[in-house]
Amino acid sequence: MLIGIVIAVLVAYTSSKVLGKQIIPRLEKKGFTQPLKEEVKEKVYTERNGDAE
Repeated sequence: MLIGIVIAVLVAYTSSKVLGKQIIPRLEKKGFTQPLKEEVKEKVYTERNGDAE
C-alpha cells in the first residue's frame, strides 16, 4: 500500500512538472497571466483617489 502511494505521488509530481513547463509558457504567450500584486494595488489606489476628487 505504501509503495502504491509513493508511486502515485511521484507520478502526480512528475506529470504536473512536465505539463507545467509546457502549458505555462503557452499561457504567458497568449496573455492569460494575472497582474502582479503591486500593479493591482497601484491601480486600485489611483482609481480610488480619482473617484474621491
